[in-house]
Amino acid sequence: MSPLAPGVPSTPLVPAVPFVPAAPTPPVNPVSPFNPAEPVSPLTPGVPSTPLVPFVPLDPDEPRPPVNPVSPFNPAGPIAPAGPAAPLIPDKPAAPTAPAGPTAPGVPADPVAPVKPVFPFAPSVPAMGGTNSFVSAIRKEVTSFQTPFVLGP
Repeated sequence: MSPLAPGVPSTPLVPAVPFVPAAPTPPVNPVSPFNPAEPVSPLTPGVPSTPLVPFVPLDPDEPRPPVNPVSPFNPAGPIAPAGPAAPLIPDKPAAPTAPAGPTAPGVPADPVAPVKPVFPFAPSVPAMGGTNSFVSAIRKEVTSFQTPFVLGP
């Protein structure tokens, strides 16, 4: 009702429309529409929830590669069946070396010098240890920049 004209509605009233429930929707497959192993819906036992569509490959002439059950990164194939363990791949044989023995007179033996590890960021600086170590090299650099602070002439 409009307060401007008492007794006269301000807008015509729309008659009420009775509520009509929507049509029931078909049951949905709770597993997956992509899983044909479980086509029956538990909502209506014995009736498929959705019609199953047969799988059609994109190119029917293209042969499918065999599926590796182990891993797509393992081209060796599936795991060997249970039983005796598969033989391991043998290591490469070592290169033949000269037999150890006395050297010719006057020729010193060739000892193998130990290899000092180096830091990857400073390959010319040997690892810690000895007089020429990384720590001593850093100390030399730091002390070379420490000049006395002189006031005046």
